[in-house]
Amino acid sequence: MTHAYGLPENPTPQSIFDKVATHLFEQGRPALNGNSCAYRGEEGRVCAIGCLITDEQYDRRMESKAGYAVLRDHPLQDLRPFDELLDELQVVHDRPAHRNEDGTFDLEILSAKLLGVAEKHGLKPYAALRITEAEFDALLKAREILAQPELPAGYSFNMRTWARFEHECGTACCIGGTMGLLMADAFDVVIAGGTAVDDLPREQRLVVRGINKHGPQSDAFDPLFFPGRGGGNPEAHWDKYTAAQGVQAIDEFLAGKRQPWAFSNV
Repeated sequence: MTHAYGLPENPTPQSIFDKVATHLFEQGRPALNGNSCAYRGEEGRVCAIGCLITDEQYDRRMESKAGYAVLRDHPLQDLRPFDELLDELQVVHDRPAHRNEDGTFDLEILSAKLLGVAEKHGLKPYAALRITEAEFDALLKAREILAQPELPAGYSFNMRTWARFEHECGTACCIGGTMGLLMADAFDVVIAGGTAVDDLPREQRLVVRGINKHGPQSDAFDPLFFPGRGGGNPEAHWDKYTAAQGVQAIDEFLAGKRQPWAFSNV
């Protein structure tokens, strides 16, 4: 894995949060020297603040200092405007309670703690969910559609199919298929206009089906898009799930739950 330590270009609280959250998930465990958290740790690992410090800026005298002291005592002026955010991200990295017995991060706890930081600072939490900003926006729009008292004419919710045109009821979509239509800017054309997904231009079809980078592709969606992998009964008839249950599963996913369909077994 190639690392580019240091602040993002034109740093903002959002871009810093995104970089740190992505780094923690990719690294998978805290940076330690022995049992102590480290800015530069064993096996090349770095902590939450450490991933924003370039190798040129790093000074071994930083070790054993709290984040605020490192920002105060070392020439890290560009980080100082974000001191409160950085302090909270460092706590997420440092707490032993956020780890499994083997020392790796508990990903559900890590996600929940990062979601809390994002909420406190008014940031979009997509990096805490391990998805892209475009995917996050499409998921919220899909939730809004499913939460309507009446679904749009020509649209039906079906977790057993991605996005299938059916002459008798229009187009049936699961959560991922609904997101794909939205991300391809094809929801109205397909649902209101009655165009089959297979008749869309090739680039739009690829987006709808999540085949290219502009569609819903992140691996983190796996337990949401496939209920049997997300705590639902693998033998259940997924086409029986209702739009209201789809909303509930999305809410569980947005809360960082790794089994967003577990409620359906109760």
